[in-house]
Amino acid sequence: MPAPRPSDRPLPVLERPTAPVRQRAEPDVGRLDLNLLRVLDILLEERSVTRTAARLDLTQSAVSHTLGRLRHTLGDELFQRNAQGLQPTRRALEIAPALHAALARLQGALTPIDFDPATSDRSFRVVADASACALLIPALAARLQARAPNAQLQISEASLDLTQQLDAGQVDFVLGAVTAAPERFARERLRREGLVWIVRAGHPLAQGQATLEAIMAAPHVAVATQRAAAGPSAVTLRPGWEDTGVVDADLARLGLRRRVRVMTPDIYSARAIVMSSDMVGLAPARLALAWGRRDGLRVLETQPGLMADLSLLYCKDRLAEPPVAWLRSLLMTL
Repeated sequence: MPAPRPSDRPLPVLERPTAPVRQRAEPDVGRLDLNLLRVLDILLEERSVTRTAARLDLTQSAVSHTLGRLRHTLGDELFQRNAQGLQPTRRALEIAPALHAALARLQGALTPIDFDPATSDRSFRVVADASACALLIPALAARLQARAPNAQLQISEASLDLTQQLDAGQVDFVLGAVTAAPERFARERLRREGLVWIVRAGHPLAQGQATLEAIMAAPHVAVATQRAAAGPSAVTLRPGWEDTGVVDADLARLGLRRRVRVMTPDIYSARAIVMSSDMVGLAPARLALAWGRRDGLRVLETQPGLMADLSLLYCKDRLAEPPVAWLRSLLMTL
C-alpha cells in the first residue's frame, strides 16, 4: 500500500491551553465574629484606622490587626491607602450596605423595646442642607439636650450614595428641599416658608420703597437649582430652598425677568456675595430677618410672593423602631 502523500495526511488538532478559572473563595464564616464585623462597619464609615480606633475605644494596632484578619478571611484587600485615607475596594463597597443593615437589625433585635429618651445614649444621624441647619437644627439640638441629654446628634451633608445610606440605616432622616425620592421613603412637609429679596444695608434699593421692576433691573445672585441624582431611583435634593426654575417661571408670568449674574452652591455663599456687592438675593423670610438683625442685611418690602417647602424624608419601615419614631415626633413639632 503506497504511503500517503503529505497533502493526504490529517492535520493534528491543536488544543489551546486554557487558564484555570479563578473563583472567589467562600469566606469561612466560622472564623468571623461580631467584633470583626463591627470594626469593618466602622472602617467603611470612617475610612480611617485612627478614627475607627477612637470610636471603638481600641488601639490603632488592634484595628490594623483586625483588618488583616478580615482581609485573610474575606479574600480581599478591602481598603487601599491613598492621600485621602483608606479607600474601599469594589468588594468592600458591595459588602457595606448589607453589613450595616444586618448589624442594625441585630442591634434592634437585642435592644429592649421600651425607649426612654431621658436615659438613652443613642446616636441619631441626620442629613441636612444649609437652610435646614440654620432654621431647624438649633431648636432640635436644644430639645434633644433637654429631653435626651445623653443622645448624640450627627449632622452631615448629602452624598451621592444617600439612597443607599437610608436603606442601610446609616441615615435616620433627611431635612431639606427634597424634590424626588423612591416610593419606599416617606416624605412629609415640615415647613412652608416665604422667600424674600435681600440686599446689603447700603444698597440703593434699601433707601426707599423698591419696586419689583427696580429689583429686576439689579444684578442677582442665585443658588444652583438642583443636586444631580445618582440614578433614576435616587433621592434628589436641591442645595437650597430657592428653585431657580420655579422662581424664573413665576416671574415670567408677571412679565418680569431677573438678571442673574452669579450662581452659587448654597445660601451662605449667596449671602456673602450680597453683603459685599450691589447684587440682590433670595432667602427664606425667617432666615433673612435673623441675618438682618445680626449682619445688617435689608429685606426689601416688595415681596416676590414665592414659597418654598422644607421636607422630612425617612424610610417608612424604620418607624417601627421606637427611637426613630420618637425623633420624628420631635422633628414634626419644630
